[in-house]
Amino acid sequence: MTGRSPVSAPSSVDKPPPLAYCSYHPGRKSQYVQRTERTVMESETGWIWVDTPKKRQEAGRDIASSPWIALDTEYDSFRYFRDKLCLIQVKTPSMTYLVDPLDGTPPEYLTKPFASREVLKVFHAGDNDIRLLHRDFGFTFRNVFDTYRAATLLGHQNLSLAALVEECLGIPFPKRKKVQRSIWDVRPLSEEQLAYAAEDTRHLIPLYEILSVDIREKGLQEDAKRSFREIAAARWQERPFRPEGYRRIQGVWELNGPQRERLKRLYAWRWWKSKQMDRSPFMLLSSQEMVALASIENPSVEMLRRRGILSPERTGRYGADLVKVLREA
Repeated sequence: MTGRSPVSAPSSVDKPPPLAYCSYHPGRKSQYVQRTERTVMESETGWIWVDTPKKRQEAGRDIASSPWIALDTEYDSFRYFRDKLCLIQVKTPSMTYLVDPLDGTPPEYLTKPFASREVLKVFHAGDNDIRLLHRDFGFTFRNVFDTYRAATLLGHQNLSLAALVEECLGIPFPKRKKVQRSIWDVRPLSEEQLAYAAEDTRHLIPLYEILSVDIREKGLQEDAKRSFREIAAARWQERPFRPEGYRRIQGVWELNGPQRERLKRLYAWRWWKSKQMDRSPFMLLSSQEMVALASIENPSVEMLRRRGILSPERTGRYGADLVKVLREA
C-alpha cells in the first residue's frame, strides 16, 4: 500500500466537511449524492483482513495518516454474560480494515489515531463500541461524530443506519439480520460475514457530511459537541445483580410462597453461575424452566430426569446443584 501525506482533519461539527453540498430531498439529489451512488455502483467495498505483521504496519500507517476514519464493531451480547468483542472495522479513504480482536495480538497501532484530535472518528450508535474498545484495549477517543446522535438532534424519526442512508443519501441499504445475528467469535468468518462487516462502515462518511451540514444550519453545534463528548467518554460497567429481578418472571405470581422462595434462589444461582461461565443466563435455564423447577416438591436428580424439564445433558451437568438450591431451607 502506498502512503499519503497527512491531511488536516475535519472537526466533528465546526469546520465545513469536504464535498457536502446539501441534504437529500426526493426528486432533487445533490451532486454529492449522485456521485456517491455512482461510486457505490461502480465498485465493491475493498477490505483487508489484518492478520500479519506487515498488514498491521500498513494498516497502522494508513489509519494514522487519514483525516477521518469510520468505525464499527461486531460483538456478541446474546450468547455471553459479558459482551464479547469479536471484530473491529476501520474504514479509511482508501481501504476498510477488518481487525481481529481475538487473535492474541493487541491492535496497538489503533491507539494514537483513536485518541488523536487530528483524526475524525465517525460511528453510528457507537456507545457500546467505545465501551468495549476501552474495556478490552484501553483505547480512548477524541474528535468523535456519531450519526445516530446527530440524527436524533435533527429530529429524524427512523434512526437505524439503513433508514438514514436511504433517507439522507437516497441509497437503498438493506440490513441482513441473519448475518448480523450470526456467530462472530468462530474463525474463520464466512465470506458473507466479512462482506457484511466491511459494508457497515461504507456510508458513514457520506452520512456525516450531510448531517454535519444540517447541524450547523440549525445552530446545533454546541448540543452536538456535548453529545459527542458524552459518547467518547462511555465506559463499560459490569452487569449488576438485582435480587428482586425474579419478580418480573412470567408465572411468578401463580406460585405459592415457598415456591416463590425457591424461584428466587434459582434466579440468584443462575445469575452467578452464568457470570462464572460467561454464558447468557437463558442458556443455563430459561425463565419457564425455573418456574417449573420451583414447583417441584422434595426434588432429586432422578426426579429431574423423570420430569424432563431440562435436557439430559443439562440435568447431568447441573442437576446436583439445582437440587441443593431447591432444598435449601
